Amino acid sequence: MAESLIGRAAVICDANRVGAAKWAIRELGTEVLLLDDGFQHLRIARDLNIALVDATVPWGEGMMLPAGRLREPVGGLARADIVILTRSDQAEQLDKLRDRVSKLCGDTPVFSARTVVSRIVELGGSEVGTAVEDIRGCSALAFCGIGNPQSFFNQLRNEHWNVVNTKVFRDHHVYEQKDVDELIELAMRNGLQTLITTAKDAIN
Repeated sequence: MAESLIGRAAVICDANRVGAAKWAIRELGTEVLLLDDGFQHLRIARDLNIALVDATVPWGEGMMLPAGRLREPVGGLARADIVILTRSDQAEQLDKLRDRVSKLCGDTPVFSARTVVSRIVELGGSEVGTAVEDIRGCSALAFCGIGNPQSFFNQLRNEHWNVVNTKVFRDHHVYEQKDVDELIELAMRNGLQTLITTAKDAIN
């Protein structure tokens, strides 16, 4: 994220968010602070609460951490000033979800968003010169270690990528050489031409 936002925004990682915010204001002259996963971080006063709701699993199987994905009861969504329904193109009952959100949040604006593949980057970090359309047709093994892996595979297939096999790792999985070797062996065994994953997994 830091590399993709050069010249537009600074990306700061710090367990002490209050300290990091003060540093950014003092050292960088920051006027806008955008916190990832900041909805429950109540130590920092905010002007705007933006809540993202995954439209494919909106209520985290109805359970809170560690049993489910919810960080707090769904009633907490009422604090949101804006709600964005992510992966809305993959949701089967988007209107029903909008109605539920409206009951929780009243007149809070609700927007829909979707994720699209915009470019392909090699694991080394350089952008692939071949057009996305050319790679899309290659038989691929898609793999990832994210919170909602099926949404990634569905996205690729919805965008007409030729995904033949998939492999799921635990969220935040840190890859070892043996993982890479197994992925390559699986792809070769099935005659696949491409391995494709997310930017998050590429870093891990």
